[in-house]
Parts: sequence; structure tokens; C-alpha cells
Amino acid sequence: MSHLQEKLSAGATVLVMLAAGLLSCTSTDENGEALIVGPDVVALGGAYQFFGTIDSDLTTDCGTATSGTASEDTSTTTSTTSSSDSSDSVYAVDTYIQFENGETLLIKFEYEQSEETFRLQPTTTSTSTCPTTDFVNCNGTIGVNPTCETVDNVTCGGANAFIFASRVPSVSFQASSGIVDWSNGLRLNSSQNGVAFASLEFEMVSTSGSVFTGNVTCLEN
Repeated sequence: MSHLQEKLSAGATVLVMLAAGLLSCTSTDENGEALIVGPDVVALGGAYQFFGTIDSDLTTDCGTATSGTASEDTSTTTSTTSSSDSSDSVYAVDTYIQFENGETLLIKFEYEQSEETFRLQPTTTSTSTCPTTDFVNCNGTIGVNPTCETVDNVTCGGANAFIFASRVPSVSFQASSGIVDWSNGLRLNSSQNGVAFASLEFEMVSTSGSVFTGNVTCLEN
């Protein structure tokens, strides 16, 4: 009996060690997952589930961060913060993430250090630039791509944006409103001009009424 107990104890120890190892790996993994439901994925049965690992060769950082002040749309949600504090702690974050299987995620939002969420209300302008899935930037100047569209005809640009695209299967989702949540962590680099780490959660809605819920964890190389 004691011999059996020793075996069981040893087995339990191995399981605990394996579980600890898995947890230690997954806690630092750079990946994203999402569920899209609605008309945007009607060709896939009305629902699309995604899980992918970030391509660290193509995504070497988690985005740029430009110091500024809160936009007019978010001023009501941050009314308790003084204007001087806002100018010091608000950053325009521009993140472009590529996954190993070709999926891409473009996020433009305002990160305020005293808050944990940002309500996204994307705006399309003719002056912003944005990356496309074939690494070509489009802009609002007269000439090629004046309306700033990606190769899969998803309009981008503007101060705020959320666009997810997949080639296989073919999926394009552009949010018209939603929430970016960084309560699990977001850290700028030492120069305060880029994102060193981000653990973001999303709840987004497109103009067609499709719903995108998901998360992404990114760590700069």
C-alpha cells in the first residue's frame, strides 16, 4: 500500500510540475484569440473563431505611442482628470500586429494611464496613413489609394481604428464602436514613445452589427 501511495504521490508531483510549466509558458506567450459573430462572417456560418501566435519576426514591437491630450469624444469619461494630468498621461497608440498564419490586427486608440479602458469611436480622415496586409502604406494624398483602403477593401486611417483581417479563411472586420481594455497590463518603453507590453481585451461592433470579442498579448522583442 505504501508503495502504491509513493507512486501516486510521485505522479501527482509530475502533474503539478507539468501544470506549472504550462502556466509559465502560456503567461508569456504572444498570441491573440477572438470570436466574430454576425453578418461579417455569414459565409462561414455566421461565426468565426480565431487563435493565432504573433509573428515575432514581423511584429518586433507592440506599437508606437505619441504623447498628447484626450480627444473630445473621451473627455466626458475622464472629467475627473485635470487637463494638465491628461496632457502628461495620454498617448495615441498605433499598433499593427501580424500573426504567423497571415492574420493582421490594426488598433489605433488613446491610452490614458489613469484609466483602464477606452471607448473606441473610429473616424476616417483623408490625412492619416495606415499599413496594409501587403506592407504598403496608403494615405490621403491625390494619387494612389486616396481613400486609404487596404488590399481587401477595408477602409482604415483616422485617429482611432480597429481592423482585423484574415486571408484564409477570408475575413474582414472593421469596428464602428467598442471598448479597448488594458486592465491586464500595458507598459510603455523607457523612451515613452512605444508600447513594450500590452495585454488587451476587446468588445467591438461593426456597422453591419457583427460582434468581435477577443484579446491579444504582445511583448516587444
